[in-house]
Amino acid sequence: MLRRSTAILLLAVLALTTPGLVAPGTLAPVALAATSGVPGIVAQPACVPVDDTPHTTDTQDVVIDGHGFEPGSTVSLYVGESFDRGQTPVAEARVDGVGRFRVTVPVTLPIEPTEIPVAASSPNDGPSASLSLRAPCPPTLVVTPTCTAPDAPFDLDFAADGFLPDTEIYVGVVLPDDSDQPPIVSDALTTDGRGRLRYRMEDIPALPAGVYQAAAVQGAGDMARIAASRNPYIAATPIELPCPEPPRIALTPDCGPAGRPQDRYDVTIQGVGFLYGPATVTWDVGGSEEEFPIRLVGDDGVFQVRIDPWQRPRGRITVRVTQRYPVGRDTPSGFGAYANELRPPRIAEAVFRIPCRPTATPSISVDPDCDPPAIPGDTDRRMRIRVRATALPPGMLTVVFDAEAAAADVLDPERFEVEVGEDGQLSTTIRPYARPVGEYRVVIESDGSPLLAATVRVPCTDAAPALRPLQPACGPLAPGQPDAFELRVRGRDFYPGFVEVVVDPRGQPDAQTATVGADGTFDTTLSVTGRDRGEVQVLGRQRDTRGTVVARATRVLVIPCLEPTIVIEPRTGPPGYAAVVRGTDFPPNSVVTLTWDRGLTAKRPAEVTADAQGSFRIGIYVLPRDLDGRRVLTAGTPADPSAFPGVTADYLVVPGTGQPPHVPMR
Repeated sequence: MLRRSTAILLLAVLALTTPGLVAPGTLAPVALAATSGVPGIVAQPACVPVDDTPHTTDTQDVVIDGHGFEPGSTVSLYVGESFDRGQTPVAEARVDGVGRFRVTVPVTLPIEPTEIPVAASSPNDGPSASLSLRAPCPPTLVVTPTCTAPDAPFDLDFAADGFLPDTEIYVGVVLPDDSDQPPIVSDALTTDGRGRLRYRMEDIPALPAGVYQAAAVQGAGDMARIAASRNPYIAATPIELPCPEPPRIALTPDCGPAGRPQDRYDVTIQGVGFLYGPATVTWDVGGSEEEFPIRLVGDDGVFQVRIDPWQRPRGRITVRVTQRYPVGRDTPSGFGAYANELRPPRIAEAVFRIPCRPTATPSISVDPDCDPPAIPGDTDRRMRIRVRATALPPGMLTVVFDAEAAAADVLDPERFEVEVGEDGQLSTTIRPYARPVGEYRVVIESDGSPLLAATVRVPCTDAAPALRPLQPACGPLAPGQPDAFELRVRGRDFYPGFVEVVVDPRGQPDAQTATVGADGTFDTTLSVTGRDRGEVQVLGRQRDTRGTVVARATRVLVIPCLEPTIVIEPRTGPPGYAAVVRGTDFPPNSVVTLTWDRGLTAKRPAEVTADAQGSFRIGIYVLPRDLDGRRVLTAGTPADPSAFPGVTADYLVVPGTGQPPHVPMR
């Protein structure tokens, strides 16, 4: 904070009068009086700098827009200290068919602060209009925030522009004349080489509810003498305590047909949340505007007004209601000397669409409506989804994939900008990244509001992968021996990407990562540590990018490799005699079938279950009156009688000279 004498100087400077402000209770001139034939002109820019080299005659081009003049006429432009129809115009402009013109005029920069008159006049005492260009351009001040809570300390960021370069400047908050609080003023600061200042004032003491002015004043050194007479380098902007409710407007209708400029719309605007006083409606089509005055907003902050803007080609029109509170020329508080507004403006916007949305029922479809999951190693893969929709509003829309952020832990939603023609039809292909398992919303948005939605599922169906027979299907008995043998594992019907191949996942696993090709197959070989006797599971498993298991298949590896055998004792016998069959090295606890290659029981195999060591013993019977001669007994399984190729035993049936006591003679 500054000492009190400096603060008093700041307030004294703030109390000076700056020309060019409108009278209390009135609005600035309407830029385009679309509802009346009163001529008017607008300058862009509305101010020019002061010539910093007095011995030159520097100029600046200023664009003059006119309206309300006689269509087809010629308008003369005058710039200078006074306007006289007899003097030579600086430019002439041709008025178009709706009473408008645009022309660029050169303006000689003054050497002292002043106002430069500009006039536009029609011939033969026709309509005329005038304005004043301010010189120099007034400095500006922006503060953030523009409102805050009352009765609590706060910070303000000051951004001042348009001041003299490399010169002392003070910023602060102006308090009422009857305030007993210490002045809120900064120490002396310095603008940069372009006349700008950025400064943060922290821990500003709490203020009661009300509207205050944050100010920036340049007046040190030689500026003190200038300030004693006239100081154009003063700027201020209001701060409101507490923050107001934002105003809102609604349009009826909020859309219309595309038309020609001579045709007009009839639009009713309703507003709430404004303050008592005048306001302005701006019909902004981007580079061209129409303005309509609202003479007075009621005490309740509500208004309703009808406007008749010109029709336009297809597109979107921004309709803006702005309510400003300009300062009077000689207000007792001295605000007129430095502030353009008594309080922050009230601004609300709405969109008018051209043409209106189709009346048909909107629809959306996606093709395909599903996709395989994203697998590690496949993370750069993109989907290809065709999105079709009908009855949409024309213009730019947004297609959002994963609109509800279902996979936000892996990927953010993706947005695709599309343009819809006047027929309201949309047909576009989007390429979002592949996603993990889940359901994803495809949403068509307009200005952030959802219009239509469809669902894409991941995956399309549950995978049914399988491991092909292992090569080899068994391993040696070598407990704990590293790299005891190599195992080839192949799979099919997996998802493209990485796959985990694990031997003995529930014990001491040997693991390796393989890559599944686009056809869903993989083929990999890994070294396996020797294990004890038994069956070992071999697992092929895939997870998506979130870690969810999406594909799984297994095979059994037998330790050690088995060489099943069967032996018949005795190896010969007559019909009606039961021989003993012994089996060894079969899969433990498996069911084995024994089948004769000929004879009366060739189609009725015997079944026996091997014990935990893969052995069995069974009597096998040759029926009386069965065929004599050599026959072969083959081992298999109920599902595959030839499951053990080469595991056979020979038996010779011979004519008997006697029979067992319990078997009758032939």
